[in-house]
Amino acid sequence: MKVAENGTDFKTMLNDMGFAVMMETSGSTSTLLGAFFLGMSDAVSGTELNADNVKALFAGGLANLRKQTKAEIGDKTMMDALIPAVKAIEACESDEIGDLLSAAADAAQKGAEATIDKVAKFGRARNYGERSKGCIDSGAASWSTMFAAFAEISF
Repeated sequence: MKVAENGTDFKTMLNDMGFAVMMETSGSTSTLLGAFFLGMSDAVSGTELNADNVKALFAGGLANLRKQTKAEIGDKTMMDALIPAVKAIEACESDEIGDLLSAAADAAQKGAEATIDKVAKFGRARNYGERSKGCIDSGAASWSTMFAAFAEISF
């Protein structure tokens, strides 16, 4: 798949998205999402979007995001969905981008669902302590929804 057909290269588009999210919205989530897009931008290689490049993009996004947060799987945050999704992309042996994104969507969904019985350790939800148990983490649910949408894109 050829990227940047409308005059903007993919690297610039991701960079602009990252800064736009951080500058146009407020809250910690916008900073984290912006960092993710900026990391993806840093990982862009070439002009073709293929399985290897998609793996590099998501790995780069996660690596840059990890510079912004110490949250890990089990802390009841967006990372409960994002980390498994990126690991699933990296582990997928298919050369089809759709397969990579489907694997990511499945992993993100499972990761988000796993937050239901956890106690939040980061973000606003951490203030609820034990009362945060019993509901899905909103950040993990959001990432799960995004990966589900990515998986629906035709390549």
